[in-house]
Amino acid sequence: TKSYWRSGRIVRYDPISHKHKVIFFEFSNAGESSYTEEWRYLNEENVQMGGKFVWALVKGFAWWPAQVLRCTFSKSKPLKSKSNVKDLTSQPVRDGYVLVEFFDSDEVASVKDSSDFIRPFHQGAVDAVMRKNKKKRNAKAVETARQEEDTTREVRNDAVRFYAERAFDCINVRANYLLGARVEIFRADINYPVGEHCMGLVRNYSTTTKK
Repeated sequence: TKSYWRSGRIVRYDPISHKHKVIFFEFSNAGESSYTEEWRYLNEENVQMGGKFVWALVKGFAWWPAQVLRCTFSKSKPLKSKSNVKDLTSQPVRDGYVLVEFFDSDEVASVKDSSDFIRPFHQGAVDAVMRKNKKKRNAKAVETARQEEDTTREVRNDAVRFYAERAFDCINVRANYLLGARVEIFRADINYPVGEHCMGLVRNYSTTTKK
């Protein structure tokens, strides 16, 4: 069967099945886009994953927004040789270097992982080291990188809320559904010998002490 690369975004992970939920982006010849969701064993796939957002410098060029690539390959699905620049992703990265993919470009490069060639992106902030390079930076690429950084943050925040809610549900079951409940407790040790009613909210639960 013919194999090809598919682009998508990881949005969830199932710790029981060890599958990742991926939303794939599909584009037709007419330019129309659609989305499909699949649960996949990524450790059985050839995968190129976008890592941290950076400014990367190749000698002779301007600083360019990029994303560090992390590439993993399945022994059961060997890659066939390709004629484009992405062949670089199937090769081991030299020690002290990182593989980056430049935004709004089809280019991938192995760049020395030092502050002279890799700088934090931080939503396109330009620091003093970068200002020394007088070559004009690509505004469109910067905006694309900003949008991708924002989208990545939104997806991660959504995942945090998703798993936080489920973690809360799990612990609340063990706490007899009392987390967040308003309670009134009679304390004989307060205002002795009469005692006193104390009101409050259940805020936490210890699975160790059962308190």
